[in-house]
Amino acid sequence: MKRIALALSLALAAAALASAHPHMSLSSKLEFEFEGKKCRGFWVDWTFDPYFSASILREQDRNGDGKLDAAEIRGIHDNAFINLRKYGFFTYVRSGSVRRSPETVEKFTAEIRGGRLAYRFFVPVGSGGDVNVAIMDTTYFCAVQYPENPATAVQLTPGGPTPDLRRAVDKQHPVYYDPSQSSTDNSKHDKWRPGLETAYPEEIRAVF
Repeated sequence: MKRIALALSLALAAAALASAHPHMSLSSKLEFEFEGKKCRGFWVDWTFDPYFSASILREQDRNGDGKLDAAEIRGIHDNAFINLRKYGFFTYVRSGSVRRSPETVEKFTAEIRGGRLAYRFFVPVGSGGDVNVAIMDTTYFCAVQYPENPATAVQLTPGGPTPDLRRAVDKQHPVYYDPSQSSTDNSKHDKWRPGLETAYPEEIRAVF
């Protein structure tokens, strides 16, 4: 049971997808950090659906106290979260027409929030100007949802400008995916070809 639960815990390595329908879901919020107009990076905060949460917490909250201690968080990181590196941590940062995923992230932690599993981690950016972030799983194993207020911004420079936070579908820079692609296949598709489907990411934009 443990191995099955961990495989489903965002490793996405359980079985081939029969169709592009999500099997789990998460709610995502972002918190941008700025120094002036330079974005240091952003925090990603995910809260998972009750069923996925239960499957992981049943194995990882080993003492059953409804909290995650340092050892339990490390177990979630090492056995579940780090596998997301193969999928760019479901995180896409766009600059102009170029969209990239982070190779590494920082400061991962996990907690139990209202009975649900929650992740929090930091994605460094270190560049100036507008920031466009999409959280999505291009295999469509996991559905991503946003709350009513999906993002906040923190200005670390006293008197510095505050960006305008917007949520919008990016119709100009699509993402291509193969609906017949195995859940263990993390191939990226930069250009359309026959057999690929087109998705338009919903972005959170921090605009000055």
